[in-house]
Amino acid sequence: MLKILAIAPYQNLKTKIDEIAEDFKTLYVESYVGDLSVGLAIAQKKASKFDVVISRGGTAKLLAKYIDRPLVEIDLSLLDILRVIRLVEVYKYNYAFIGFSNVTEKIKLLGQILSKELQVITISSSAELPEIIAGLKKQGYSMIIGDNITFNEARKNNLNSILIESGDESIQNALVAARYLGTELQKRTEQYRLIDKTLMAFDETIMVISKQGSLIYQHNKNFSKKRNQAILRELKGKLANSSTDTLTRFSRSEGQLYRINAKLRNALWFVLVSPLQISSSQTAPISNFLPAPKQDVSSVNIGNLSKDI
Repeated sequence: MLKILAIAPYQNLKTKIDEIAEDFKTLYVESYVGDLSVGLAIAQKKASKFDVVISRGGTAKLLAKYIDRPLVEIDLSLLDILRVIRLVEVYKYNYAFIGFSNVTEKIKLLGQILSKELQVITISSSAELPEIIAGLKKQGYSMIIGDNITFNEARKNNLNSILIESGDESIQNALVAARYLGTELQKRTEQYRLIDKTLMAFDETIMVISKQGSLIYQHNKNFSKKRNQAILRELKGKLANSSTDTLTRFSRSEGQLYRINAKLRNALWFVLVSPLQISSSQTAPISNFLPAPKQDVSSVNIGNLSKDI
């Protein structure tokens, strides 16, 4: 069962999430109330135990920056915004919409569709709100409309305020998206596990190395730190200075002989390190068995490589 963490900026949203989540039998949904930094603190503590996180508005934008779990935003639909616009149409005094860009862009769009001139102010941080709202109050505005942080700040300034709430449709859409995203991620995770098991069934080591020689990824079986460092030292200069997109070398570390094949793709070197079983009695010079400059290395007989390279 997929596990979903819901961070709701206000209590009514949590209540709605809990109610609607009952219809999603394949999801385990755990919800908390926390706006902005409070919500972030909850998510940082809990998110590692969940597959997907859902939240809304400015809180969702903040979580996206600081948590390492996939995040689905509970959107504000045009219908959600239209409900508020219809509500304030009869209001005789000045009012303004304030919010983060993910909210205000939709308000502006709906204003254009309805041919209405709406006062819409976009903020990038909640720290901007006190000054903006105080300024609007001086200009004669008596109603502020926005998300939870805007709603609370307006109330502190003794202004009327309306919270733009997410409707049931928006919450359902977020849960559907979270279910799809979580399911796809589980499939990918299982594929990666299968690949990992496949690689572990062989003795080869796989590396991904940047053109500058930095190790980006490595999958190996029983590869010691000393052996790993020796192979990387061997490769670093050779790969960085290579004039071709393929490279084959032989290397020895801790008494084990290796064949190294490397291919350059999309500015990354993909390296396969294969251990070679060489009899200690076979002592012919290695130069006798290294491939010619343009020879297909798959045809080289390496049975008599010497123990001392």
